Amino acid sequence: MTQPTVWGPGTLLDANSVIKSQAFVATAGQTVFDLTAFSYALGTGALYVYINGLIQRPGVDFGETSATRFTLTSGAAEDSIVLAVGYTGVSGTTPDGTLPELTVTGLTASKPVGTDASKKLVSLNTTGNGSTLVTSDTPTISSPVLDAADNTGITTINSDGTTGHLKFVGVTSEPLGADGAGTIYSYSNVLRIRANLNGVQIIDDLNTIALMEITGAGVVTTPNNARFRASLSANATNATGDGTGYVLVANTEAFDKQGWYDNASGIITAGKTCLMNLGFSIELSNLAVGHTEVIIDIITSNATYRMVRSAAYAIAGASGNLGFGGSIPVDMDAADTAFAQVAVYNGAKTVTVNAASKFMGAVVG
Repeated sequence: MTQPTVWGPGTLLDANSVIKSQAFVATAGQTVFDLTAFSYALGTGALYVYINGLIQRPGVDFGETSATRFTLTSGAAEDSIVLAVGYTGVSGTTPDGTLPELTVTGLTASKPVGTDASKKLVSLNTTGNGSTLVTSDTPTISSPVLDAADNTGITTINSDGTTGHLKFVGVTSEPLGADGAGTIYSYSNVLRIRANLNGVQIIDDLNTIALMEITGAGVVTTPNNARFRASLSANATNATGDGTGYVLVANTEAFDKQGWYDNASGIITAGKTCLMNLGFSIELSNLAVGHTEVIIDIITSNATYRMVRSAAYAIAGASGNLGFGGSIPVDMDAADTAFAQVAVYNGAKTVTVNAASKFMGAVVG
């Protein structure tokens, strides 16, 4: 079996050297930590301290108080994981005083905590070819296994035999999945998700519906987002012409995700507070000389949006046909309603709203 090696500043130690560690769950503002699992030689660079996986600088972020104690310069946040790692056989000093993260390589053997899968990790002692995890009786995690061979870091074995990954708050990078194909990490105070070629999905709690997906090419889709489109199935004859406002009752739905649209009334009712983009496509026929003006509004609980105010027959001419289309983003509170309305003025009520006129919308924010 390949022997693990531990790399530190200017020092290469073989697997037979004595490496020991002890982990603490910090109280709010805690600065002083007393070691019971090992002691170290002061001033030799033999002590490494990590907080939530991030290495601390000796003399800057912590001080070596005694052979069994170290003190943080600033108090730790409550429930932070403070890990002390010591090489008990080292003497002398590090060449440059810098301390990169501790790296363990070649570790292929793994050891479970024990038979009680409800115990909490307290310290990690590493000697020779293996690792021993010391636990307390506080139930928090399943039996952890340290296995560096598959690049997944610390794995948990659940009581039903399934595996997961142990997560630490503040860890810079954590592999996602056994193949390590994607990672989640922080950079310049921004949370980043690095996806593999198949992209990223946000799914429901039943793991059956993709609520949001970003493909590997950067295409963003929200398959379950509220949206609708409907059209008239037949001409609405004598709908307007004398100033009567005709509500576009588009009764044939092409789609209505989330079921907000009522095709019997032509009204959309918002299921939650949102920004919607509402649109229409309206075709008119039987316009006559007396029909001088057409007005199309989108009317919501909050406002009336004047979409069209135009001459009618003067534009349509002898054909008597005219078409309009448009859209606008509107703010909707939960339970607010909206509909499209068309009115033609100053003539007889003989104007037809043609079949295939449409009302549509989608949540955009």
